[in-house]
Amino acid sequence: YYFSIQVEIDCKRFYHTCSNSDRKKYVKEAFLFAWTNYHNFAWGHDHLKPESRGYDHSLFGLGATLIDSLTSLHLLGFQEELAVSRAWIEKSFDPKKSYGKISLFEVTIRLIGSLISTYHLTGDKLYLDKAMEIGNISMNCFKDSEIPHIGLSLSEGTCNTDQAKECLYEDCSNSEACKYYYCKAEISEVGTLGLEFRALSAASGQLIY
Repeated sequence: YYFSIQVEIDCKRFYHTCSNSDRKKYVKEAFLFAWTNYHNFAWGHDHLKPESRGYDHSLFGLGATLIDSLTSLHLLGFQEELAVSRAWIEKSFDPKKSYGKISLFEVTIRLIGSLISTYHLTGDKLYLDKAMEIGNISMNCFKDSEIPHIGLSLSEGTCNTDQAKECLYEDCSNSEACKYYYCKAEISEVGTLGLEFRALSAASGQLIY
């Protein structure tokens, strides 16, 4: 709804009638429309708020949408936009600018995953270096347990090692459900971390991950 493109021809209305080349064209149009609005109104922030043209830092405070979009920019052929994103990462991406305790799972899939994938696609070592930087901080969650703790502070380089503590987010500290979700590791959640960390070890040659 928020990023809809004006429907002008039947092919856009009835997607199955499009040729493959038209489908590719419209997918690229839709993506570029969304990315351009993020660039114009929320650059370097986690999320764009389309209706207000504002932004929020509800995840990391590290440009989550920007990092998320790296591989799509490359695969869709938007090299100029990728270069703009790379420049921001090189100059402004700093884990110390993050805030509070955040989910190790989200850090892994959205930061390490996106950065290591972009490294594999481009061969640009900047992305590997940034993934390793996040990976090194994340290793603090594995220090005293085979099942990692999930409350990670990127800015402090620490991990919540007391699973009995109250919820990591103040706005729901009195919610039992919130306490369970953010303060206790779930096997399914932890199990997915292996993909990114093994990829990080393979790319860096460091088996620590």
